Amino acid sequence: ADTNFLTLEDSESKNAFIQWLYKVAIEIQNSIENYHIQFPGQKIDELLLTGGLSKTQGLAGYVGDTLKINTSHLKAFQKINTSGFPTVNFENLEQNYATAVGLAL
Repeated sequence: ADTNFLTLEDSESKNAFIQWLYKVAIEIQNSIENYHIQFPGQKIDELLLTGGLSKTQGLAGYVGDTLKINTSHLKAFQKINTSGFPTVNFENLEQNYATAVGLAL
């Protein structure tokens, strides 16, 4: 998978981060395989990323390419009426607060 999205200057740091990302991708793949064992015939069509690290430019593409699954960002505020807060840019906040939103619901 393409790792050109990483902007780390130090090649040693970049290589360590790529190795870590690959390990994360393998853990996700293991979870998907476990899901298929527990729920035969059920298909996972999309992987949704959330959290601060998920905002890393190009990460969704890397994970999607590595796992061969459509990967995108969770839209935590998509179905929540936020019109009472006209000055808040929820698009910039949703990755940081997705867990809190989920718990509140």
